[in-house]
Amino acid sequence: AVRENPYAWAGDASALANVNRMVHTPAEAWPWAAGWVRAAHLLRVFSTLLGLGTLLCIYGAGRLLWPDSFTRPLLAVALPAFLPQFNFLHASSTNDALVIFLCSLALFQLIGRAGGRDDAPDGSTGRLRPPVRPGLRLLLLGLTIGLAALSKNAGVLLLLYSLGFLAVLALRDGQLRRWWRAALLVGGPAVLVAGWLWLRNWRLYGDWTATAPFIAIAGGDR
Repeated sequence: AVRENPYAWAGDASALANVNRMVHTPAEAWPWAAGWVRAAHLLRVFSTLLGLGTLLCIYGAGRLLWPDSFTRPLLAVALPAFLPQFNFLHASSTNDALVIFLCSLALFQLIGRAGGRDDAPDGSTGRLRPPVRPGLRLLLLGLTIGLAALSKNAGVLLLLYSLGFLAVLALRDGQLRRWWRAALLVGGPAVLVAGWLWLRNWRLYGDWTATAPFIAIAGGDR
C-alpha cells in the first residue's frame, strides 16, 4: 500500500514538484479506513506530543535558570516553537522527535542538578535549592540517556556530555571524588538500557554503532 516516489526531491526546498517521498493516493483520505493510514496519523500525533514535551522541558529549564522572570522562560520556548523546521519535524513520523525530547529532558535534569543561579532584577543572586534524593535523580538521568541512545546513535554523545557536566559541577563544589559515584549512577542505567542494542549491532555487523550498514542503506559514503 505504501510506495516510494523514485523521483522525489525530499528535503529540497527549491523543488517545484515531486516534493513527497511517498506516493499519496485517495486511500489516505478521511475517515482513514485502512489500518496503515490510521497508524501513520497516530505516529504523527505521537511526534507532536513529543514536541510539546520538548517545549515543556525548555520552559522548565528556563524556570530553573530564571525563577523570578516571566518573559525569559517564554522566550526560550518561543525560539524553537516558531521555527518552521521544528513544526515540520514534529508533524512527521521520525525518531528525531523522540531523541530531541529525551535530550531536552536530560538537559532539564542536568540544570536542576546544577542548582543554577539567577540574576535577580535587584542585582542579587539567588541559588536554587539542591535537588531532593540526588542518587535517584542521577539514576533517572541515566535512564533518560539510555532511552536517547536507543532512539538514535547521537544519544551516546549525551552520556559523554552529562559525565563532563557532572565533572565540572564536582570541580566547582570541590567534591571531585564523588564524581565517580555520580558517573556510575548515570552510566550504569544508560548502559543497561542501551547496551543490548550495541551488543546486537556488534554481533550482526561487527560495528557497535551500526554505522556501516546505515551508510550502505543511504547509498554509500557521500
